[in-house]
Amino acid sequence: MAKEQEKGLVTYKARDGQDIQLTMDVIKNYLVMGNKNLITAQEMMFFMGIAKARGLNPFTRDCYLIKYSANENAAIITSIDFYRSRARAQKDCNGWERGIITRDKTTGELRYSKGLVLDTEEVVGGWFKAQPAGWTVPFELEINLREFQKKTKEGNVTKFWQNPALMISKCVESQGLRILWPDEFRGTITSEEAGLQLDSIENIIPPEQGIPAGQSAPASEPLDTSKFDRAIKKLKFDAKQKARLEKWLADTAVAASAKKGEIYTTDMIKMSCANRFEEFLAKFKEWVEINYPAQTKAEAPPEPKNEPESEAAGETGATPDKSFSQEQMEAWHAIISAGAPLSALQEIGVSRAADVTPDNIEQVLALADKFAEAQAKAKK
Repeated sequence: MAKEQEKGLVTYKARDGQDIQLTMDVIKNYLVMGNKNLITAQEMMFFMGIAKARGLNPFTRDCYLIKYSANENAAIITSIDFYRSRARAQKDCNGWERGIITRDKTTGELRYSKGLVLDTEEVVGGWFKAQPAGWTVPFELEINLREFQKKTKEGNVTKFWQNPALMISKCVESQGLRILWPDEFRGTITSEEAGLQLDSIENIIPPEQGIPAGQSAPASEPLDTSKFDRAIKKLKFDAKQKARLEKWLADTAVAASAKKGEIYTTDMIKMSCANRFEEFLAKFKEWVEINYPAQTKAEAPPEPKNEPESEAAGETGATPDKSFSQEQMEAWHAIISAGAPLSALQEIGVSRAADVTPDNIEQVLALADKFAEAQAKAKK
């Protein structure tokens, strides 16, 4: 047993009856969405502890570990069904109610509904109500739809939010349950709260990929992503675009895992996209427009058949409606993703995201480009 603990091996029986074995290698290679190189041993041990204590099965969509930035803690994504199951198991649980808040398009009158939206109404929020045993008054919560619903650059609702009544009711439900029983759900969020676009990638992911649900991940050999990497290199992405691409790949892997009930890695996504590159590029461009609506045309991903040699990386700068804090985080994410050593960062006076300033951000991005190129050459 001592040797197993030293190796970071955790074994337990999940709530669904499956025997689960988790190690740091399995978590890092199969259960991390985002930048797996940023995950710390402490975060992996915490993930294993949460999974074991709550009987979660990571291989049947119960939970995932996500991390995008070195200066942010990893997040554990769980399913709404897990929240519901654990909430019902609490001794003081007397049930709960949740629904949507609608507004009449003509009169502006609000209505609290359990899911029905009339043709004359629009969804504006969600509500939650519960009164655990021993409480003298019920707990009530309301949230605004606009805080969760994402839109494209043109102002259109994304595919993920085409059913706002269902999605906002799930968001308010998970938030309400987490507030009532924090010891059960602390440190986790649901996929709906995370904004995962589960239905936007169905045509990109090959059905034969992934780890069968309920099975532990086997030792794997590195996947050959050279075809995808070569195609991306021809696009001459700058450091910002590369950082955004890494985040898109991570988001897509998370969404595919949640939708299919199997574990997908970013390398699997790359291999799938390589065989339908133009389709991938269109989806990536749409994602950028949704998540970075303030970007300029020069920052947008180029078309695959246009490879202008004269475009200089990083010439666009921040637009007036884009806060420097966002530019700051993008630059920091780019330098971390590029694997720049601490010594190189210290030479320009940067050791954390807060050290990135308007005066040195171009140096940071240039350094990110330099080490990203070195990484690419090392892979050949």
